[in-house]
Amino acid sequence: KKRALSTSVWKNVEVDNTGSIARDLLATERTFLAWARTGLGFVGAGSALAAAYHRHNASLAPTVYPASVLLIGNGAFLLAFATRRYYTVLSALRRDRFPINTFDTIMAVALTSVTTMASLGIVSFAELEAAKKDQQEEPEGERESK
Repeated sequence: KKRALSTSVWKNVEVDNTGSIARDLLATERTFLAWARTGLGFVGAGSALAAAYHRHNASLAPTVYPASVLLIGNGAFLLAFATRRYYTVLSALRRDRFPINTFDTIMAVALTSVTTMASLGIVSFAELEAAKKDQQEEPEGERESK
């Protein structure tokens, strides 16, 4: 007798390994873990960016914090997206179906691209402004000797 897959997080369920069910479930788990790993990478990158500027260039830290927030927010979004997608696919597999959802995936990639580029732009702008400020504050004699 075939038992249905459970979407409960805390229950282990056994199903008959007929057709490609085991392969499909394992592929779904690998995909979830890849998305989750990417999301955690963005959270780590945002945290590291904030910590690095706080520690080594405190005057720019407030200017760079929005970039950190974007990266951390993107990571949180990817973790939520991965979890939602995993349970959607798991539910569909229970019904012997498979959802192809290109729109959500394209939107996740687009959001990731936009937030990454925005973060790079914020950091670049902050660094350029700091360099201009340093150059303007440099005494005349030092500028001529260069």
